[in-house]
Amino acid sequence: MSQFTSSAVGSSRWVQKRRVVPASSSLVIDTRPLSSYLGQSYYLNIYNSDEGVFKTLHVVTSRSGSNICYTVYSKLGDLIDFTHSVSVSGSDVVVTVQNNETFDLNVVINKLDFLS
Repeated sequence: MSQFTSSAVGSSRWVQKRRVVPASSSLVIDTRPLSSYLGQSYYLNIYNSDEGVFKTLHVVTSRSGSNICYTVYSKLGDLIDFTHSVSVSGSDVVVTVQNNETFDLNVVINKLDFLS
């Protein structure tokens, strides 16, 4: 079973969520209703302390009608075999991480939603 926590970071609108993605599996790490979604800026921190590996991505997303566009602006860290995606699933926008490693990955997402 994966763990989930969410908290505001300081007094800002940044929100932090933590998940554990088991080895060789995929997990939705964030969900938002498409109807209220304008976009997000987020940092995706992926690590495994036992293996001593980490990777950080900075991603910006935006909505264009019913489509979601995203760009990875920076990557920093070790070689970790995973993929992430931002997509529309039903009436929601979902961020998914696919762990292709033989060990669990800890995922921390720090996100800032664009508000109308």
